[in-house]
Amino acid sequence: KAYYDTFAESLRTHYGRVPTAGYPRITRWRGSIGRFGLFDLSGNWLVFIEATPQTDTDTSWEDTDWGAISSLQTALSLAELHRDFKGNDDIVAAKILDTALKRLTPNDSPSDLAQVILARAELAIALGEAELLGEVLARIENLSLTPAEHAEVIQARQELTTLQEWIHRSP
Repeated sequence: KAYYDTFAESLRTHYGRVPTAGYPRITRWRGSIGRFGLFDLSGNWLVFIEATPQTDTDTSWEDTDWGAISSLQTALSLAELHRDFKGNDDIVAAKILDTALKRLTPNDSPSDLAQVILARAELAIALGEAELLGEVLARIENLSLTPAEHAEVIQARQELTTLQEWIHRSP
């Protein structure tokens, strides 16, 4: 994370903001996977990955039993793939999540739905969709979540606020 903070602050100082689109740009810090990307002026993409010891719970795409996860979990995984690994394609990731949110079923778990909503809210911030952000987050208010899930939502919303400040902060 120290490299990320250094690059972000240097870009903010040089450009007056942190560039999140075009070239050069820096991708958001993905603390859950310990990585970020940096695109230079020519479009070369450098990926910085925080070294962490592998645990028995770490899984790869090859290990996922796609038939055993819900449609919302599948959409979230596909959106993460595009957002974090396939050239940081936030637009495709947002479309995947928008489609999932339109195709909800009574069997979808509130926890899965909350995760999709929060992921879409993050993308709304990254894509500059201020109006959509409020609409997306409003959907989370009426979900029946456990106290632990509700605490995770509160934490995630604080992280979204931090992301908004990070993107819009001047040097």
